[in-house]
Amino acid sequence: MKKTAVRTLLLFFLLSANYLKAQDAVFTFTIKDSIKLRSELKVAIGKNMSLRDFTVGDITADKKPDIIAITSPENKEGNRKICLFICESGSNYKLAAINTTLIECEVCGGMGVGDPYQRTVIKNNYFSFELLFGACDKDLFTITFKYDPKKKWWFLHKDVTESYNCHDGEDGEVKITTEINHKEGYGVTRFENY
Repeated sequence: MKKTAVRTLLLFFLLSANYLKAQDAVFTFTIKDSIKLRSELKVAIGKNMSLRDFTVGDITADKKPDIIAITSPENKEGNRKICLFICESGSNYKLAAINTTLIECEVCGGMGVGDPYQRTVIKNNYFSFELLFGACDKDLFTITFKYDPKKKWWFLHKDVTESYNCHDGEDGEVKITTEINHKEGYGVTRFENY
C-alpha cells in the first residue's frame, strides 16, 4: 500500500474516532441564558466552525429542552452541520445526531438570496428547516422530521417545495406552486441520512 493511501486511511480512522468521541461526550449548557448558551455551543461545535443559529425545544417527546444547532465552516463555503443535542438530565446534553448534507453553504442560495438557510422550527416533537433558493424565481423548501418513540430516532416526515416568481401574475397575485417531494422516504429516511 502506498504511503499516501496509508496516511489517508489513518486520518480517516482518527477523524472517525474523534467523531465518535464527540457523539459520546456530555456537554453542559445553560438554557435560560441565551448569550451563555451561544458561547457554550461554540465550544461544543469545535474549531473551524461558527455557530449560525440554534433553536431550543422538545424533539424527543420527553418534555425536556433539546437544542438544534446550525454551524457553518469559517470560510462560508461547504455544507453546514446540523447538530442535535439531547437533554439527558438537568443541564447535561448529549450530541445525538449530525446531518452534514441538508443545509448548503452560506453563499449557495442564489443572487437573490445568498444564504439559503432561513430558520429552524420546533413544534410538537417535529422540527423543520426552511431553505430558500433563487433570484426572481424562488423555491422555499420546508423539510420536516418527526421523532419516533418506538425507534427512538428522527425520520423524514415531510418535504415540501413552494415555488414562485417575483413578478405578479396577470391578476396581480403571485402564483405559488407546491410540490411534495421524497414521499417514499417518509417515516423511513433517518435525519442524518437525508
